[in-house]
Amino acid sequence: MHRLIIVFSLVFNFCVINSQEKVEKKILPDILILELKSITQSDQKYRSIIVENRESLSKKDKDSLWVLQDEIDINNTIRVIEIIKEYGYISSSNSNSNFPMHIILMHTPNNLKSEVLELIEKENRAGRIVKSSYGLIKWHLEGRKEVKLDYFKKNDSTN
Repeated sequence: MHRLIIVFSLVFNFCVINSQEKVEKKILPDILILELKSITQSDQKYRSIIVENRESLSKKDKDSLWVLQDEIDINNTIRVIEIIKEYGYISSSNSNSNFPMHIILMHTPNNLKSEVLELIEKENRAGRIVKSSYGLIKWHLEGRKEVKLDYFKKNDSTN
């Protein structure tokens, strides 16, 4: 009986491992990985200052910092669009990078939103973007509408 369980476990594990879709990871050049790290840092450059000093900064100072951050967001988004067009949507599951592409795209400026939405739709159809990242990006770019969950239905056991 013990041998049967071991054999069954081995066969089951072999089948599961072989049935999983194997994603070939893109090996990004080192120079691109350095650029992605720079983009990640710049994405939070002024946001972090604003958040950390929200009580002490004047409205004028906050507005000035947002102008600077908005310029960075434009440049970051344009570059990420170029990268997606060349390499596809990048994530840790499909590349040698852990670049948080979804965060950069969530900060897409208004004038680039339609292009990014079209691009992530294409990446989603091609299966190159994780569903949660796709959903977060769309939710941000479409105005972060409130998600309404109906927990209490008429036949729910809690009623």
